[in-house]
Amino acid sequence: MNKTTYPTPGEAVDLAADTSSIASHQHRRAAELTVVVPTLNERANIGLLVARLNSVLQGIDWEVVFVDDDSKDGTIAAVRDIATHDYRVRGIRRIARRGLAGACLEGVLSSSAAVVAVMDGDLQHDETVLPAMFEIMRNGDVDLVVASRYGDDGSADGGLTRLRSGGSRLATRIARLLLKVSINDPMSGFFMVRRDIVDAVAPRLSRQGFKILLDIVSSSPPTLRIREVPYVFGPRLHGQSKLDSLVVLEYLGLLGCARQWRRGEPEHRDARPPPSRRERMANRSGASFHRVGRSHTIS
Repeated sequence: MNKTTYPTPGEAVDLAADTSSIASHQHRRAAELTVVVPTLNERANIGLLVARLNSVLQGIDWEVVFVDDDSKDGTIAAVRDIATHDYRVRGIRRIARRGLAGACLEGVLSSSAAVVAVMDGDLQHDETVLPAMFEIMRNGDVDLVVASRYGDDGSADGGLTRLRSGGSRLATRIARLLLKVSINDPMSGFFMVRRDIVDAVAPRLSRQGFKILLDIVSSSPPTLRIREVPYVFGPRLHGQSKLDSLVVLEYLGLLGCARQWRRGEPEHRDARPPPSRRERMANRSGASFHRVGRSHTIS
């Protein structure tokens, strides 16, 4: 079986040769794994990431859903171009709604698979660990697998500045202390989860902020079964960070709400945190979806 050759950054990517036989299949099997990728101005990364997924996920029925916050560089058009000859590629274009957590949540809820992975579109997350994560999910009694930068053999040194690395480690310590979770990297944006777990806690999850893993863990019962696998966080090649000046405040607010929920206070168990100013503005503008390419029936 020929493996896909990774193109260099900036190089045009033509996946037609690798996926023409796939696109011609009359009978398509349902996806076992959906990879959700939130994007913002990451057109140059789309073909690179699809090529890498195509290489490492051999033998797994997978699909990828790019959830784009209305990028100005034509990111969703790049997704559409690939989707025309690869039915495994789908896209959601979000209008007047921004935020990493909300993008991830919409992608997960659009999944046609029982297992969903979330990873960034800037190529900093090492896609080669996805098969190992999926094997753990498929063969073990596990609800969530976290790709950890801070476990054994994991590292974040190559992908974060000294300031961001220090801030990430501090935020991790605070989260572990307040929420009493044993995960080495609760701030990770790279994880794999059973979709029914997210379905169960979705009404309690914040659509703003940037750490949906922490929100899922803190909103789930303590019986959630978690495993971690180490990976090396790489440098950003293209794209724009979704972090902004409100992230710190939103993070602290999330920790406060999550801590109250973990304590089991009845008035917080069934209530979502009050919407932020950005959420209220987004809600007034209404929801707008745009899916590109062909896709499986949404369950």
